[in-house]
Amino acid sequence: MVGPGEYASTLAIAAGRVALADAETSPSAIDLLVFASASHDQLEPATAHIVAEGLGINAPAFDAKNACNSFINGVEIAEAFIRTGRARRALVVSGETPTLVTRWKVRSFRTAAVVEAATDGRGIFYSYHHATSKHWRIVQVPGGGARYPALDPEHFYSEGDGTALRDAFLEVDDEHMARLFRETGTSWDDYAIVCAHQVGIPFIADLVRKIGLPMDRLILTIDTFGNVSSGTLPLGLAIAKADGRVKRGDRVMWIGLGAGISVAALAFVL
Repeated sequence: MVGPGEYASTLAIAAGRVALADAETSPSAIDLLVFASASHDQLEPATAHIVAEGLGINAPAFDAKNACNSFINGVEIAEAFIRTGRARRALVVSGETPTLVTRWKVRSFRTAAVVEAATDGRGIFYSYHHATSKHWRIVQVPGGGARYPALDPEHFYSEGDGTALRDAFLEVDDEHMARLFRETGTSWDDYAIVCAHQVGIPFIADLVRKIGLPMDRLILTIDTFGNVSSGTLPLGLAIAKADGRVKRGDRVMWIGLGAGISVAALAFVL
């Protein structure tokens, strides 16, 4: 849980230090910082600037927010900057503080990844994003913006309809997953692990049934950590690396689900 004096930025700074150390990269080598999280410190300025100061990074910095798909979208943004030559090495960080917007106690999470171009066959080889924005009302934290600027504490708690959210995700066309396999020439058997956002235990069964996901490939996080928002995908990867279920050179798939609603997929060679 978030402790006194801890914010989304302090979690992200701690995660950033770990990611930099793991990548054997110094802050001076980072030329793009993306804070990608459903949480933030304040409305202005972007939390990325607070993180950049904390890490000693002097580079363009901005926030990317798309509910539980924030981190996967942040990695997509970093990849786009690298592919177009606007950055050589990016740091994508997240600090999730759901403790502050829920009425029950859950843990808070920090995740980060260093993203850079690879020349040895590793890296991202597919990404896809789809949105059905008519469902934006289903899950909200309505306070803090132009609609509810007043400091009514009731507007600053997460609120939503879990059944309606489940139904909205189940409405998404299966063609999106078929497209991934068709365009990459891969199948489930080609991936060592699959990390998917996990809203709740019932959602896992629905996801597995809908897209034919083999359970032995899925990295479960919901049973131990609960819903950790945009941190689910990098958390799953970290768990699989620590358990020896994935190694350098393996194919990995991320499947993102976010309020709004949006779905995303990212396939890469670790």
